Amino acid sequence: MRKQLAKTIYNIYHNDVIKAEKYISKIEYLTKSEIESYQLRKLNLLLDYAYKYVPFYKIILNSIGFGCKGLKSIDDLKKLPIISKNELRKNFNLFIPKKEIKFTTGRTSGSTGEPLIYRKCNNCKVIEMALGLRFAKNMGIKIEDRKLLIWGGIKMNSYNTMIRYIKNYIYNYDVYNNYNINKDSITKLLNKLYKNKYLYYRSYPSTLALVAREINNKQQIFNNCPKVISVSVETLMESDRNIIEKVFGKIVYTQNRCEV
Repeated sequence: MRKQLAKTIYNIYHNDVIKAEKYISKIEYLTKSEIESYQLRKLNLLLDYAYKYVPFYKIILNSIGFGCKGLKSIDDLKKLPIISKNELRKNFNLFIPKKEIKFTTGRTSGSTGEPLIYRKCNNCKVIEMALGLRFAKNMGIKIEDRKLLIWGGIKMNSYNTMIRYIKNYIYNYDVYNNYNINKDSITKLLNKLYKNKYLYYRSYPSTLALVAREINNKQQIFNNCPKVISVSVETLMESDRNIIEKVFGKIVYTQNRCEV
């Protein structure tokens, strides 16, 4: 019942995501030259929009003498300056496009310091979710499969917390807060893993490596290995990969942030 509910609701409310994922699946198998041509075309469309409608980018592109020129090759990206988080904070309003666009406001978890507030256009959210859906399919994970998310907690108001709880229930996600990891919290997480069978773990690599080392040190047999594991946010160190794969016996995938 719950599995069917997850598939049905996702198909109804995320039909645009499903369409985008189908499009992405076709791009995935382009040749190298076709991919570079596609990237260049999309980047130039983005640059053109940024220069015309986003005050900050017009200022910064003019300041380096780039102006409204497009990229002639992917290597031309090196000519563009890297925008820091501090610049985003100081010039927050200059990033608002003059051309009206639908967007949502979000914030980072603050795992590397002060949380960053950002705007994301609705279409970007669709593409992000579509990439997550494609990534999951490539790993053999379905929307309705039981999943464990070991992640940082973002402060939300009561309404958003309730919405997130409902979504996690529908899409079969069990969430464990990655923040303030210590001996007691590792023990609680271990109990959860021994008690429940998840097909998919998604985690910070350092946290999952801590768990794997604890299981390895106890020399206990772990029979609840997931079908697949993916890690994100932090760099996956080779030592962490080795212990995770030794304990859980699975190939570990790395990914940028995306949602399934």
